[in-house]
Amino acid sequence: MKNLRKHKVSISLICMTALLLSCNSYAATNTNSSKLKQHTTILTPSITGTTSNTIKIALLLDTSGSMSGLLEQAKSQLWTIVNELAFAKKDNVNAKLEIALYRYGSGGGSQAGYVEKLLPLTSDLDELSEKLFALRTSGGSEYCGHAIQSATNQLDWNTNNNELNLVFIAGNEPFTQGGVDYKKACSKALAKQITINTIFCGDYNQGIQLEWQTGAKLTEGAYMNIDMNKKTIYIATLYDDAIANLNTKLNATYIGYGSTGKSKKSLQSSQDANSNSYSISNMVNRTVSKSNHLYSNSSWDLVDASKDENFNIEKVDNKNLPKEMQTMTATDKQVYIAKKTKERATITAEINNLNVKRLAYIKAQSGNSDTASLDNVMISAIKKQAIAKGYSFNTPALAFPYTKADVDFDYFETVTAEAKINRSTRLVNYATFLQYSNQPNTIILDTRSKMRYDKMHIKGTIHINFSDFTQDYLAEMIPDKNTRILIYCNNNFAQDSPLIIQNFATKMVYPEIIKSIDSGQLNGNPKPNTLALNIPTYINLFGYGYQNVYELNELVSSGRLDLELEGTDVK
Repeated sequence: MKNLRKHKVSISLICMTALLLSCNSYAATNTNSSKLKQHTTILTPSITGTTSNTIKIALLLDTSGSMSGLLEQAKSQLWTIVNELAFAKKDNVNAKLEIALYRYGSGGGSQAGYVEKLLPLTSDLDELSEKLFALRTSGGSEYCGHAIQSATNQLDWNTNNNELNLVFIAGNEPFTQGGVDYKKACSKALAKQITINTIFCGDYNQGIQLEWQTGAKLTEGAYMNIDMNKKTIYIATLYDDAIANLNTKLNATYIGYGSTGKSKKSLQSSQDANSNSYSISNMVNRTVSKSNHLYSNSSWDLVDASKDENFNIEKVDNKNLPKEMQTMTATDKQVYIAKKTKERATITAEINNLNVKRLAYIKAQSGNSDTASLDNVMISAIKKQAIAKGYSFNTPALAFPYTKADVDFDYFETVTAEAKINRSTRLVNYATFLQYSNQPNTIILDTRSKMRYDKMHIKGTIHINFSDFTQDYLAEMIPDKNTRILIYCNNNFAQDSPLIIQNFATKMVYPEIIKSIDSGQLNGNPKPNTLALNIPTYINLFGYGYQNVYELNELVSSGRLDLELEGTDVK
């Protein structure tokens, strides 16, 4: 298949070169004429032109009588798809997005194979939404081959082999219907570096039998199926109303200009309403789309237009500006645009911050859903095919909202500071330790693990595992907070015998551990730092109200005659 692709691409490029050379003179004349007509209103390049680093997608939807479920998913999931593609980058540069919309199975007439181009490849997402929401189902014949051929021939596709040209065709009738052989149509698409992805609206195996999978394989595309009658599920969050309110503020930052400024602002509002007709969650998805770089309206909005380094407000005729700007000086106009630009940046940043929390909440509620819906299968296919072309998707890590744990580091620092003062006068040598242990209302406490305690401990010691410390458990084990408590840990024992090393291993951290390969001994004599259990034991006992604590401060030799140990490892 890859050899076939290369062979056909070579032939296609030769033909296209000849065609471009023959048309160059006309194109230049036509472009110059267009610029003369529009120079006072449209100051930026056409949003439908071929550009690099652009993902181009043609959406071919079956609009015959049985496909209302498909159209509902397309309308309700458009902004979810856009939001995922906003993370696409290539060579660390944000990718652009252009989408074309076709309907087949109704409209277009029999001569056109019941195929109608509703929108060419464009980055105008409001216009795409308008066309999509205007779709209705009606009777007709569904000719997949004809639809693919029309999109292949009529659209302005990328010509660079490293760019992404994708067709998504969705329907539920046999892929073989119509007078255009779908295999030939797919071969022509392949020659233009177009990948055909097929979405069967029904049972997966039935779609294979009706040759939807074959259509995808011919261009190394993806075959998928969806349950088109499944309703889009929205999960309401605490952040929805806040984002919706910010959408109103966001719209106020748009400065319509030129012949289409007023109508485009109206279209923006009407598409807000269309998205909200499904749910506030869907409208929130659209608001998030309006807050990313894919939602660009430089042809009618002065804030977006001013991002072009060649933009000059003085070249815009006053009559093409909104009324509030027509009497401004050039400097005042620039200040006004800068003010709206700053406002928009602040609002979009707030929307995106809230959306991270919103998505985290949704993910926590829904889990890792792999529902066979239009948005899920399209996003999966686009990402896979884009990554193969060198794109990346740096989706931000979701900061899951959660209830804060009962951990108070500030309080711990306060207790530690007080315990440090108290401890400074309660460090005793082993002789004093033994003397105190024989006096009334005194206990020796070992807080190591039960396993270590059972193997070896100082005779007469009681055991409370440090991890079991709670106010109630300590009150049960040591009811009187005036009890003298003697504590020790591993770091109180000199590492001078195998049994001591095994049962009282010193807790130390070496800044740099360099071991001899031959002997395994530490070289360089690094000075160790200790992480003795005595410290957290003392602090926690103090924090729980036990302030009559004494800590063994001496390093005790295992050879001391007055050191009595007991446990399973004591011989």
